[in-house]
Amino acid sequence: MPKISIIIPVYNVEDFLIQSLDSVINQTISNWELICVNDGSPDQCGKILNEYEKKDNRIKVITQSNQGVSTARNTALDVITGDYVAFLDPDDIMHPQFLEVLLNNITASKADIIWCKHAKIREDEKIENFPHISEEKFFDIPHHFERFTTHQKPYPSVMLWDKLYKKELFQNLRFVKEINVGEDLALQHHLLHNATKVCFIDENLIYYRERSNSLTHSKFNYQYIEDHLTLVKLLLKDFENKKITTQARKALNFRLQKMLCKSCITLPYKRANMNREYLQFWHTYSDVLSKLIKEGVYHPECLDLRNRFLTFLFIRKKFNLLSLLLKI
Repeated sequence: MPKISIIIPVYNVEDFLIQSLDSVINQTISNWELICVNDGSPDQCGKILNEYEKKDNRIKVITQSNQGVSTARNTALDVITGDYVAFLDPDDIMHPQFLEVLLNNITASKADIIWCKHAKIREDEKIENFPHISEEKFFDIPHHFERFTTHQKPYPSVMLWDKLYKKELFQNLRFVKEINVGEDLALQHHLLHNATKVCFIDENLIYYRERSNSLTHSKFNYQYIEDHLTLVKLLLKDFENKKITTQARKALNFRLQKMLCKSCITLPYKRANMNREYLQFWHTYSDVLSKLIKEGVYHPECLDLRNRFLTFLFIRKKFNLLSLLLKI
């Protein structure tokens, strides 16, 4: 049976880590290895990981100073020995049949990537009874990269943890270590572009935990915006000369232009509204966005009328009118 390498980056999740690790140990197939990277976690995660490593020789723990989720995953990718790769966030849970179902179907379909559906769970929720998956069938997804960029259902999600990948896809690919927000989006574009065949399993096999203090919901800061700006520039450059359909290129460009608008204008307003803190971000990134327009990176003319108007007000520092419009 082919071997699966599972990668978990670990940082400050002591309340959820045991559930996540147990969900791997309780898989219905046994030919796997679990690479856990303790990314300088300040809580009890290190102690928990060491205990699990001692009781199961399939678990390997790597401890490093805090360098971010991208570097942590890269550390694991450098040492994996499996034929296939799966990712799991340290607060999420695998259905007991996750590996079995995905492995059976990726080998039967001879696909490079296979993905499944996921279910959301509450921050304090524990899953005790999992539905048994008695029959499953994979669906070939033609034009998978175009579907991904245009959101034509069914299309692969941007998430890493709902998929199983052939190891060969990572031969010359790693996460961009400079970014820790949107790092999955950057890599997913390359993985799907390089994949020859992608399949889908219409079953909930991953349980995604929504947490109020996760990275996505943490305090808004300048680094959050900078990560998005870096991501957009990298993807625009990386795909400038890649062979993709006109429709996919148009959709990709729209997505990235909208991301620039959202990161600089709407996200600060939504997530830094306390005491009008968003004005600090706006004053800084109004000049940044103006510069990106001059450099030919940001093209507001590609966006819808509302976002074009938001950009017009933003680069002219009409912040009172802009905030009024965003309230509507």
